[in-house]
Amino acid sequence: MLEKLEERKEQLEKELQDFIKKRDELNAAAREYANRRDELNKKVREMLAATKEVKAKRDELNEKVKEIRAKRNEIFKEVDALYKEVDKLRRSIDRGGRPLGGDRERNKASGVQAADSRADNREGESFGREDCQAQKRA
Repeated sequence: MLEKLEERKEQLEKELQDFIKKRDELNAAAREYANRRDELNKKVREMLAATKEVKAKRDELNEKVKEIRAKRNEIFKEVDALYKEVDKLRRSIDRGGRPLGGDRERNKASGVQAADSRADNREGESFGREDCQAQKRA
């Protein structure tokens, strides 16, 4: 019976050593996973910090864009006002550089005379299609 107990004791010690060995292997694997987890968590924290910096820079740039757009819109309004003023001035001046208005009858008469002189210059000239085609053939 003592012999069976000794045998049983050796068997249990062997099993115990196997369990200790298995525990140590599992603890080592757990340590590796914990280290990997810690590395990944560190990278995540770094990326989150970088993201915060990028977002802050983005917000700053968006604010600058907003200010620049407002300035651009003001400038466009000024340019539009200037164009309107130029158009108003152009309408108030005839082609000869003289201001319109005042003696309307005189302006009408000079307009009629100008039209008559243009018509006189064209007398005897023909600009029909047939004439153009004949000139091309010649």
